Amino acid sequence: MAITIDTTDRYSPFLELDHARRTSAATRERYKVRLETTPQPFGGVRWWFRCPRTGRRAVCLRLPLGGHQFWSRHAYGLGYASQREDRRGRAQLQAQKLHAALGGGGHWMDGAPPKPKWMRWATYERKASKLDAYNDRFDAAWADGLVRLLSRAPR
Repeated sequence: MAITIDTTDRYSPFLELDHARRTSAATRERYKVRLETTPQPFGGVRWWFRCPRTGRRAVCLRLPLGGHQFWSRHAYGLGYASQREDRRGRAQLQAQKLHAALGGGGHWMDGAPPKPKWMRWATYERKASKLDAYNDRFDAAWADGLVRLLSRAPR
């Protein structure tokens, strides 16, 4: 893989990529990716890629399995892991994160752990009630899934 960066012309900076295709090492891809800058509030600039396929601004470009060029997440139709989670999975993940923020110890389904010394009572109570709500949401999603499963079972 060869990468050439040219920022000498401030109106059209680019990155040139030359790499083998994932599907065939004999085939090579060579293309340019435009770069762009935006001013920052306290001075300086932030650099962006322009996706070769969509022309949208992107922080990073990706080359997933089956891809042949570096494109943005949007161009490949890639989503975030949380977008593929069902209701139960999202509730579980949020409850686990909240349980860890409360100091962990024990299992997240057992409710809130004892209040950490450094945490204010108001914060602890707010997070503990949120944890209970996520646990209730998880239980409801689990029960709905069980009802659906049992309703499909042959009698």
